[in-house]
Amino acid sequence: MKRKRNSGFTLIEVLIAFAILALVLGVVFRTLSTGLSHERTAGLVTARVLEARSILERLGADLALEEGTIEGRLATGEPWTLTVSLLEPAAGDEIDPGPLSAYLAELSIDGDDGRTLRLQTLKLGP
Repeated sequence: MKRKRNSGFTLIEVLIAFAILALVLGVVFRTLSTGLSHERTAGLVTARVLEARSILERLGADLALEEGTIEGRLATGEPWTLTVSLLEPAAGDEIDPGPLSAYLAELSIDGDDGRTLRLQTLKLGP
């Protein structure tokens, strides 16, 4: 007489399947967590750059366009420093700048995350 074999999974097969599932889910959750963390960091850096550009655009409007240093804080509380310096014409330069002068504006923002953002621009003014 032939014995009839049960057609099911053994306990070992089920345990191995659960172990593989746990590993795969662990990798998926880790990847999602890392992605969300990077997305948050990118959002903070983008907001910082937008505020920095706004500060540079204010130069000459409500921030005086003159040599010196201006300090302040972003809406997030991070400190920023704006240094404005007059650019002198190069020696032997035959171009007459007229009534306008060129200024180099350098903005530095020290982020709470330890990163420093630096932007530079040239402005023309009296």
